Amino acid sequence: MSAEYSKSTRSGSKLRILSIDALRGFDMFWIIGAEKLFYGLALIWPIAIWQSLAQQMQHSEWHGFTAYDLIFPLFIFISGVSVGISRTDLAGKPWKDKQPYAIKLIKRVLLLCLLGVVYNHGWGKGIPLSWEAVRYTSVLAKIAIAWGITAWLVWHFSLQKLIIILGVGLVGYALLQAFVCIGSDGFGNDFAHYGCGDYSEAYSINAWVDQSFLPGQFYQSDTLDPEGLLAHIGSIFTALAGAIIGRLVYVRLSSSLLRLRFMLITAGSCLLAGFVISSFIPINKVLWTLPFNLLSIGYSCLLLAIFYWLFDVWQWRQLAVFFAVIGANAIAIYLSTALFDWHYIVSSLIGGLLVSIPEHYQLITSTVALLSVQWWVLYLCYKRKIFIKV
Repeated sequence: MSAEYSKSTRSGSKLRILSIDALRGFDMFWIIGAEKLFYGLALIWPIAIWQSLAQQMQHSEWHGFTAYDLIFPLFIFISGVSVGISRTDLAGKPWKDKQPYAIKLIKRVLLLCLLGVVYNHGWGKGIPLSWEAVRYTSVLAKIAIAWGITAWLVWHFSLQKLIIILGVGLVGYALLQAFVCIGSDGFGNDFAHYGCGDYSEAYSINAWVDQSFLPGQFYQSDTLDPEGLLAHIGSIFTALAGAIIGRLVYVRLSSSLLRLRFMLITAGSCLLAGFVISSFIPINKVLWTLPFNLLSIGYSCLLLAIFYWLFDVWQWRQLAVFFAVIGANAIAIYLSTALFDWHYIVSSLIGGLLVSIPEHYQLITSTVALLSVQWWVLYLCYKRKIFIKV
């Protein structure tokens, strides 16, 4: 396979693919603080290009799509790609053969959900003793559930059936948000109804599901959680799309040109469909609406095509390894941002320098220092083949 690290690098028995690790690292690069680079540049040179890029490094207020909105679904998409290239096949096997895989899958999902709770209450605040004060859903939980369900589907169904499941699922979830109504008596009288094509924060079907079934606290909201229950459906199909693309690109197709052509056509089709459908259904990350899902899949596939061609085909190893160092321990560095005060470490190293330079240079200087310290720690792990997996 052309995507192997020098044809041989493995973590345990798992083959590592340079383009996937690099793309995962590129994604995590922005999560751990690189978005502040554009804020710093906008402070130093307040011109249109840096100000526009700085705005792209913020989530949409409600409807809309920014570059920063892509970061989370891109990670879920990549987790699906990793599932798609696995050789596990449980179709038709007896339960005794499936049981070890099921136990391992459930343990990983539950552990990631637990770590998500820890992350939610990090930075020294601690997990509340009151059950009602805990925020149970999280970014890690959403990744875990999307990965777990996608893995189970991929292990049991053929590629053709997976494509059908994806298509039916995307349409079904869109219809659920558009037409299911809660609070109507069926005679035209509505009582604070939810759903029915309402995509607002207060009265969407997602809000009703969270208010009815999600225990604990919501994230900065009294109506729904951005990692709420119903939106998990949309993220599952993002991961499943990644698995299908990963299976076709890295397993089924053998020609580099065919792989690139397939990814570009898929990306273009998803982007076109997403923008067309956005005329009828709003693009919304929190609700994980159909156009948001299609745009996420499209842009993720486009980035995968770029990384595949640059790093697996053209072998631009130095740039690839820079990001792969982060991607190889993505979950670990993500958790560390809630468990360790990286800013204190940076302040201890260059605090004197920061207070001596002009104020508008301080943000970019501290951001570069922060990223450098984090990357160096990850590089040491990478060199020693320490890959922390959950």
